[in-house]
Amino acid sequence: MGENTDKDSRDETGTRLKLADADNDGYAISLNYSNGPLYAVANWNRLADSKDSSVWNLGAFYKFGPAKVSLGYEKTHDKGYKLGSAKALKESTQDNWILGLQYAIGAGRINASFSYMDIDHARDWDGTKDIKKYSLGYEYDLSKRTTLYAMISHSDFEDTELSHSVSGFYRKNKESDTIATNDHITGIQFGMTHRF
Repeated sequence: MGENTDKDSRDETGTRLKLADADNDGYAISLNYSNGPLYAVANWNRLADSKDSSVWNLGAFYKFGPAKVSLGYEKTHDKGYKLGSAKALKESTQDNWILGLQYAIGAGRINASFSYMDIDHARDWDGTKDIKKYSLGYEYDLSKRTTLYAMISHSDFEDTELSHSVSGFYRKNKESDTIATNDHITGIQFGMTHRF
């Protein structure tokens, strides 16, 4: 169970403000099921100091041979702590889907996923906007505790307004010398993990 942390948020201008009526405790409930190659989980979470915003999700994976397929769904009722606005009293709901595939090859694994996020209303706009994300990666186990990894991901935002609200990513427009926002982002990650 989470504690009240007197958490602040930001309004449309980025100014820090205390969320009105945001004085709520946080708590969560989780259930899981495992049977052979099948694993499933369900969670519900009341976010602390969030005007009683909540998140619930369902997920499962199934393994067959060297492959594992996973599917997940998450629903967020945002009453002002993230994409919603406490100042404008605007609520936001977000639906997230993710489909994943992992395939083992020797000491390595290929990972691929597609995720889709649908956002209904936010502090910066009315209506519905969406984000699509595609990812492809590879992991290789050097030992039982050390793994090398590399991944490339591409996020496609419906428009620059959504990109600004969600990612905060900006670029310099060379022609007009102004700050613009991309409606898509490609990122590359690589590195090593070690479990002590």
